[in-house]
Amino acid sequence: MITTTIVSETYTETEANEIIPIAVDSKKLQNRLESLRQRLKLYKKNKEEVVREMCEVGENIKTTQEVVQKKQLMIDEINSGMNMILKETQKWIDLWNKEERRLRIEKNAKDLTENYLQVDQLSIYIMHLREVILKKRTLIEEREIDLENQKKHNKIAVDEIKNEILYLKKEIAMIKNNPNLKK
Repeated sequence: MITTTIVSETYTETEANEIIPIAVDSKKLQNRLESLRQRLKLYKKNKEEVVREMCEVGENIKTTQEVVQKKQLMIDEINSGMNMILKETQKWIDLWNKEERRLRIEKNAKDLTENYLQVDQLSIYIMHLREVILKKRTLIEEREIDLENQKKHNKIAVDEIKNEILYLKKEIAMIKNNPNLKK
């Protein structure tokens, strides 16, 4: 019981208030605790799925990196071939400048034209490969960001559930230990 006394110049007043224990429904708390346990199980399962997906993404990243390395080797080989073609073309240009070899160059002009066409086609192919590689990298990075965000969200949710479970356990323990509380 709480007693309060108010004193002033004209009068004195005493108030008494009785503390009424808060009625807690243990059945509701048990149901809430069970619900939170179910949610915790679900979050743990989701966490396992996220970890598995992250492993799969890691494997996909490795696979994609291997593919990118292979394509980079192909690009390097194509560049090497293009350099050889350009060197050969420069040789032909140098020969063109010499009058005595002009007839031979005209004879091989068709081959030279084909080389230029091949260089153009290879350049277009290289540009296409680079675009595909950039798109793949962008998709992988977006997937990683999404998985990280989902992992953070799940961790926060699991922490909240753990805090609620601890609070409910404390409430249940308080109810069990305090026989004065109404059921």
